[in-house]
Amino acid sequence: MTRDKYNKEFQSFLEAVFKQDGVEGLANNLPFVDGALVITVDGNIVAANDAFLDLVCYQQSELYGQSIQKLIYQKDQQDVEKRIREKNQTNYHARLFTKDSTVKFVSVFPSIYEIDGVTYRLTACFDNTPVINLQKYQLNEFKKLARTLTNILEKRDSYTTGHMARTAAITVEIAKEMSLDKATIDTLWIGASIHDIGKISVPIEILTKPDKLNNFEWGFIKSHPTTGFEIVAEVDFNETIKQIILHHHESHDGSGYPDGTMGANIPLEVAIVSVADSLEAISGVRPYRKAFSFEEAIDIMNNQTGKYHNEVLKAASSLVKNGNLKGQEFGLLH
Repeated sequence: MTRDKYNKEFQSFLEAVFKQDGVEGLANNLPFVDGALVITVDGNIVAANDAFLDLVCYQQSELYGQSIQKLIYQKDQQDVEKRIREKNQTNYHARLFTKDSTVKFVSVFPSIYEIDGVTYRLTACFDNTPVINLQKYQLNEFKKLARTLTNILEKRDSYTTGHMARTAAITVEIAKEMSLDKATIDTLWIGASIHDIGKISVPIEILTKPDKLNNFEWGFIKSHPTTGFEIVAEVDFNETIKQIILHHHESHDGSGYPDGTMGANIPLEVAIVSVADSLEAISGVRPYRKAFSFEEAIDIMNNQTGKYHNEVLKAASSLVKNGNLKGQEFGLLH
């Protein structure tokens, strides 16, 4: 069945329901959804099924005739009002206020129908609140675990822990500059916060050596991404976090380690942490060289043609050049 034919048949079904049960029937003949309501073109509620009333903890008499905006979380009101005004029928997510001011997270599936010369907006709602709450709980637990892992490493090597914390802070700023969503930024923060956790297996004499490392010692250093990945392999982390730990030293041109992964095979999140990691490392103090400023570090990175993801490096460069990322805010010595 084509979509147009399906829509026509559903329209006929709704018209038959309307003739038999009125506008109330439109809301009560969608038993397969968590909640359904009908609003007019100007956004006033004219019908709602029992599931929707239970969802928002209102009685019919308290809602009917009221604007749908009464139920919409303040920060979502402008978007919802715009959708209604423009007769937008695309699906979206929104937050609803219940009568007791509890916030419900819902997926919204609107459809517009004209029956007997009157236009109605029939809206199906699915309650995602339990899933969202579980995700928030898991995120908090992951953050606690990340802090625990860094605390363990700090007992052995405070420099590495400080480096990871600063890299995480820079990572977040780059992600915001690239307008990434909050969920992605949360994932990036966790991954960047523990990206060097594998250094717990590197001899402390190598980590704190005041001179440049020889090839044998570099072998230990280059093993830390794989070791870190193995440490978190059994943790129920987002897979992106594990990829950050394993591949944060990969380069866009394939010259990195441990696998020589290159180009589009490197996830964007990994590329962001890689740029932040390099920016912090180049700007940091080393026993065998001075600390570079963020401006100098970005210039050095821009001159390493092909090593970094172009868009990520552009975002980092913009932050530094515009003075929005200076280094002092992360405790770096310049």
